[in-house]
Order: sequence, then structure tokens, then C-alpha cells
Amino acid sequence: MLAVAAKRSPAATLEVADMRTFSLGRTFDAVISINSGIGYLTSEAHLAQAVHTMAAHLNPGGVLLVEGWVEPDYWLADAGASLDTATDGDLAVARLTRTRRSGTVTELFVRYDVASKDDTHSIDEHHVLRSDPTEFERAYTSAGLTFERLPHMLRAGRAVYAGTSG
Repeated sequence: MLAVAAKRSPAATLEVADMRTFSLGRTFDAVISINSGIGYLTSEAHLAQAVHTMAAHLNPGGVLLVEGWVEPDYWLADAGASLDTATDGDLAVARLTRTRRSGTVTELFVRYDVASKDDTHSIDEHHVLRSDPTEFERAYTSAGLTFERLPHMLRAGRAVYAGTSG
């Protein structure tokens, strides 16, 4: 993904870093984290550390926006399975997903089966994600930010958490 980004925006400065500990050496008017990447931090301590690190990169009055994972109240089922398929010419893809939830943690087990006229192969993924709006509020407050929950802003069931530095 970094190579694709570099190709599309050759003048951009790109970094690979852990959201809990990165240091860019400068501050910004806004720090934005979308696509629920923060959901992979499966402890409240790691969530708080990431929010604190992002907040440390804000100018006074700067805004932090973080899209969380699906909130527990919007999780559709404790366990479930789904199948999605697509074809395009000589290529066919099937995505089989099994999900389960325990409290604020959801697990996704995904298998992709890909077939072309020349080959077939499978790819397996296992994702463990966590979301708790009260933990986000505590993390923002602890980092010296205001806190606002913006439900369904980008995707149904996922909130964007907004805060402003002092």
C-alpha cells in the first residue's frame, strides 16, 4: 500500500509506524485515522496510548478524528456466516466470512477462494477487533482533548470520535 501511495503522490512524505508510538517531529491542524485501523488495538491501554500519541501531534485547537470499529450496540449477531461472490471474465472470487462476538471484541474469520482459467488458490484471514465508545471517551479526555461521538458518520454502526486540543 505504501508503494501505491508513493506512486500516486510522489511529493508526499510517507511513514510506516505504530499508531501507539509514532513521532513525526511536527504538529498538525488535524490528525485523521479512518477505516477502523484503531479497532485492532485490543486493549484499553493501547487505545489510550494511540490517542495520546495522535493528540501529541496536534497544534493548539487542532482536531483529532478517529473512525472506530463497529460499536457493540450495532453488531448484527453474536455469530454468523456470510458468502459473497463476484466474477469478471475468467476470474471468480468467493469470500466466506464467519463472525463471533464476545463483549466488545469481534472476531472475523475470512476465506477468499480465487479461481482463474489457469489457477485456483485460497487466502485465509483472522481479524480480532475491539470497540467501546466509553473507552474512546476516557482516552480522549486523558489526552487533554474534548470528546464528541459522531455515530454513523462514514459507515452504519461505526462512529467517528472527534476531539479538539486545548
